[in-house]
Amino acid sequence: MHSFFKLPRPVHIPLESSSPFLPKLYKVPAGPVGGLSPNADPQEYLYHLVHSTALCDRCMERIQGAWYRCAYCAKDLCGECASLDTHDETHIFVVFKAPVDMVHFRQFANLENPNDSPPIIKFPVYC
Repeated sequence: MHSFFKLPRPVHIPLESSSPFLPKLYKVPAGPVGGLSPNADPQEYLYHLVHSTALCDRCMERIQGAWYRCAYCAKDLCGECASLDTHDETHIFVVFKAPVDMVHFRQFANLENPNDSPPIIKFPVYC
């Protein structure tokens, strides 16, 4: 199971690590259940995905579909706001496309004190 990074442009420093950037966070693999039919929209399953405990920091609504989490700070965005928001141009987002195990995520992200949440990527990818 993998998570995805949203890279708006080519990076200056490659994303390389000898260990995973994230622990295993998905409850089930990303993608449509049972595979994809030949004529189906590969993103269609996201219309039914609701992250029940994740709120968008821009519109303050529960996140439905792809969940964008900044890899450097504790900013969460829904898909619509991720396309509109002007966040720090040196930051990139992790995109969660499946239900997230919030027990593991809380331990990893320090949700009780978001300002002390460790960055997912420990180095800049843009200069």
